Order: sequence, then C-alpha cells, then structure tokens
Amino acid sequence: MKTLVKGFVLVVALSVFGTSACLAQGSIYGKVKGKITDTNSGEELPFVKVALLDVQSRKTYIAATDIDGLYELDSCRARIYQ
Repeated sequence: MKTLVKGFVLVVALSVFGTSACLAQGSIYGKVKGKITDTNSGEELPFVKVALLDVQSRKTYIAATDIDGLYELDSCRARIYQ
C-alpha cells in the first residue's frame, strides 16, 4: 500500500511540474540580448540604439544599450531577423 501511495504522489508531482516545463518550451516568444562594443578598442558603447527587423512581418524592435553597453529586446517571435 505504501508503494502505491508513493507511486501516486510521484505521478501527481510529475503531472503538475512536468506540464509547466512543457508549456514553457512551447513558447513562440523569446528575448534577444547582447552587448555592443567598439570594434577597435573593445570598450562598451552606452546609449546606442539597437534595431531588430523581423524579415517576415517587417516589424522593428528597438532598444538602447545601458551604461555597460548591454541591451535586451523582449517578446520577440521565433523568426528570422536582420
């Protein structure tokens, strides 16, 4: 009986936690992030405009780098970009 209860708890735990992991992998949106640096000096470039063009929809995502040259674009669909 104890083995049956342990098996039931394991199945319930996998059902609850396994579903959220599967749903997360099915997302069609993601983030694009990176760092902009000067090609000659290698120094970070703060406050630079970054544009990402979705080739299919022609939608443009725009962000600016922070003080360390880092940028992040959220809610980008899984597509081909320029």
